[in-house]
Amino acid sequence: MGLVAVQYSTGITISGFSLDYSSLPFTQGTIVSVGGGESAIDLAVEPGFPELDQPIFAPGYLAQTFGMLFDPATPMLKGSASNAYTVVSISKNPDGSFHLLLSGIGGIAVGDRFALSNRSHRVTQFLYNKNITLKQVTVYAGPGPATIWVENTGQIIIDGLEVRRKPATSRLLSTGADAIHMLNTNGDLVIQNCYIEGMTDDAINTRSRAYYITGIVDAVTYELGAAIPLIMGHTVQVVDPVTKTARGTAKIILAQGKTVTVDQAIPNVAVGDVIFGAELASENALIKNNIFSNFRGIFRIRSSGAIFANNQILDPRNARILVAADIVPQWQEGPTLVNSLNGVYFNNNTVPGGAINIFAENYINLGEPVLSGDSAILTHPLVFNVRDYRALNPDLASYSDPDIMAHWLAQGIREGRQANLSFHASEYLKLHSDLNAVLGYTNFQGAIEQYLYGGAILELRKGSIYTNALVYNSTDYLLYNPDLAGMSDAQLGAHWLLHGLDAGRRANSTFYSRDYLARYPDLVASVGAANYRATIDQFVTGAFLLPASATTTAVGVTITMPPVYAELTSVKIYVPPGAFPAGTQITSQATTSIPLTGAHTNEAAAIVPFGPAVSFDLSAAGLQPEEPVRITLAYDPTKIPAGQDERNLHLFRFDTIANQWTLVSSQTDFRAHVLTAYTAHFSVFAPFFVTAGADISAIQVFPQPWEIGDSASQYYSNALTFSALPSGARVRLFTITNELVFDGTASQGGVLAWNGATRSGRKAASGTYYAVIESGGKRKVRRVVIIR
Repeated sequence: MGLVAVQYSTGITISGFSLDYSSLPFTQGTIVSVGGGESAIDLAVEPGFPELDQPIFAPGYLAQTFGMLFDPATPMLKGSASNAYTVVSISKNPDGSFHLLLSGIGGIAVGDRFALSNRSHRVTQFLYNKNITLKQVTVYAGPGPATIWVENTGQIIIDGLEVRRKPATSRLLSTGADAIHMLNTNGDLVIQNCYIEGMTDDAINTRSRAYYITGIVDAVTYELGAAIPLIMGHTVQVVDPVTKTARGTAKIILAQGKTVTVDQAIPNVAVGDVIFGAELASENALIKNNIFSNFRGIFRIRSSGAIFANNQILDPRNARILVAADIVPQWQEGPTLVNSLNGVYFNNNTVPGGAINIFAENYINLGEPVLSGDSAILTHPLVFNVRDYRALNPDLASYSDPDIMAHWLAQGIREGRQANLSFHASEYLKLHSDLNAVLGYTNFQGAIEQYLYGGAILELRKGSIYTNALVYNSTDYLLYNPDLAGMSDAQLGAHWLLHGLDAGRRANSTFYSRDYLARYPDLVASVGAANYRATIDQFVTGAFLLPASATTTAVGVTITMPPVYAELTSVKIYVPPGAFPAGTQITSQATTSIPLTGAHTNEAAAIVPFGPAVSFDLSAAGLQPEEPVRITLAYDPTKIPAGQDERNLHLFRFDTIANQWTLVSSQTDFRAHVLTAYTAHFSVFAPFFVTAGADISAIQVFPQPWEIGDSASQYYSNALTFSALPSGARVRLFTITNELVFDGTASQGGVLAWNGATRSGRKAASGTYYAVIESGGKRKVRRVVIIR
C-alpha cells in the first residue's frame, strides 16, 4: 500500500500538503576506492543517511534498485556517468565503508558521490477513481513512485506537484521510482506547473498494460489471458514480443470479459502476441508548463496525441522521450505509435545546451512523431482529421492525404473550415463568449490553439454546436436513419452536417429538433417552423435569435433588427411603397444556417466574412420585392478582421440555386462606418470583404444577360456589377456604334456597379454593349447584353 491511497472515489481533490520520511528510503555517500575495472566500489555513507546493511537494501529489494553517480561538488548527475548502475551485491568493510559490486560501469572515480534507493512501496496511489485532482502537493522522499495511477477515468489533473530534493539538505535523491506513473488510465490527463527532480527512474510514464493473446477464435476475435478494461470503439495494437514488430491495429466492436472482437483482421496475429489499448495510455494528455531536472530516467509518453509544451528540461541528459512500446521481459509497456498524426506533439520546450531526443531502444515505432512547434500542432487529431476534412468539404474530395493537410494549413484554418467532427473553430468561438471577446470571431488559429492548450481536456469546453453530444451521436443517427446503412462514422458525421441537420433528421436518442420545436411556440416564432439548425443552436447555446418584423403599408416601412452581433451596431431595412402589396409581413431574422467561412462566389477573387456568424435572413411570406429594398448596416470598425479594409466591404446574398454567394449592389461610407445596399431579391445576406483581382484576366460581369424589367427573372438585378477587377481599374461601356454610355472606376476591392443609366441620365436600351476594361497598361473587352 501507499502512504496515501485513494480508491473507488469520484470528484476528489487532494491538495496542500508535503510528504517526507523520517527514516529515509535511500542513502548516499562518497566513493573511497574503485576496483575490478570499475565494477566494484567502496562507499563511505554520509552521516545522517541509512547504512547499507539495513533491511531496506537487502538483495530482495536490490532487484529493482538503481544506483546513481553524482558530481563530487554539486547535486548533479556526473556528466560522464552511465544512466544507472545496478547493484549486484553489498558487503561491509572492516573500516565501516561498504563494498558494492556493480553492473553498468563507466565514468566512476574516487571522490564521486553515489546514491542508492530502496524501491518497495508507492508514496501515493490512485486506483479506479473518476475525476481526481492532485494540487500543490510536495513529495520529498519515497521508496517507489511518487504518484501511481491505475485505471482512473474522467478528468485527472496534476497541478503544482513537486517531487524534489528537500531544500536545506544535502540529499541527492527524492523518490525511488517515477514521479508520475499512469497505467491503464483512460481519461483527460493534465500535468501542469510541476517541478520534478531527483528520482531514480522516469519523470512521466503513460502506458497501458500488455495482455497476452491465449487463443484465436477467428480472424477478428481473440481470447486474452486476463479481462481487459476496454470498451467498444477503443483502439488496440497487437505486437509480436519476440521479433518486436507490430502486427497492426484495429478498433474493438465487442469486449466481454477476456474476449475481444475487432473491426478488421490483424495480419499474422498469433497466440503469444501481446495486445495494448491505445486509449488506456491517457490519450491526448496535456503536459505543459513544467520543470524537470536531474533524474535517472526518461519520459515514456505513449499517449496518442499527447501535447508536450512549454516545459523546461534543465538537464540535457533527461531530454529523452520514448514514444512507443517497451517489449522486454522485465516490462512490457505500450502502445506504440500508430502514425505521425497520433504521435506526441512537442511545442516550445527548452533544453539548455541540447534538444529533445526521441529515444529508440527496445521498442517499435510505426511512425515518426511530430516534433515541430510551428504548424504541426494545428494538425492535432482533436482538431484535424484527414477523412473528416475531405468528407466535410466536398470541393476537396479528389485531394490526396498530403494535399488535404497542406490545404488545411495553407487555407482551411484561415477560412474557418471544419476538419474534425467534434470541433469547429467558428462554432467554438460562438459557444464561448469569453474567448471571442479576447480572440475575436475570426481568429480561428487562436481558437484552435486555445482548445488544444487547455480548452479541450482542462476546461472541458464543447468544441462544436451541431456535433455536440447533446444533439448528435453516430450510432443513434444510423439507428434513426436506416437509409444510411453502410456509412462509416466519418461519412455519417459529414452527412449529418451537410444534409441531415437542415433536413430535420434525428441524430440523438434524447433530443430531436422537430419535437423540440413543437414544444416551444416562442422558439418557432423566433427561428421559424423548420429552421432546425437555429433550433439546435438555441438548444446548445441557450440563446434566442430574435426576429424583427413589420407590416408593409402604402407609404413603405422601415424594420430595425435587434443588434445580435457584436460586429453590427444596427441593421435597418427600408421597404419602399409598391415593393410588396400593402399588408405583407416582412421579417428580418438573424441566422447562421448557411456557412460563411469558406464561402464561395464566382463574382469576386476572394471573400472573407465580417464574422463567422454575421448574417441575416429577409423574408416576405415567399414573395419577392417589385422595387429594390434598401439595407443599411452600421458596423463597429474595431471588429474588422485583421488585414481587412472596410473600403472593401460589400453585401452578398446567398443564391440557393447556385449554392453560393452573389454580390449585391452596395457601397461603404468608411467615415460613418455604414454599408448601404439595394436588393430586389430576399434571401440570406452577409457582409464580406472583397479582395481585388491581381490583373484583368479573371474579371466577372453579372448578371448576364441583364434583364432589367422582370424582378422574377434569375437575370434580374438593380445593377450590372463588375468584380475581381484590379483596384482602380477603368471600365467604359460602348454601344455597338461606339457611343460611350458609361465610364467608371473600380473600388479598392475591385468592384464596380452600373445602375443602367447612360451619361445623359436615360435608361440604357435593350441590346448588345461592349465593356472595355483597362488596368496596368492592359485592356480587355467583354460583351454585355441588356434585356428590358
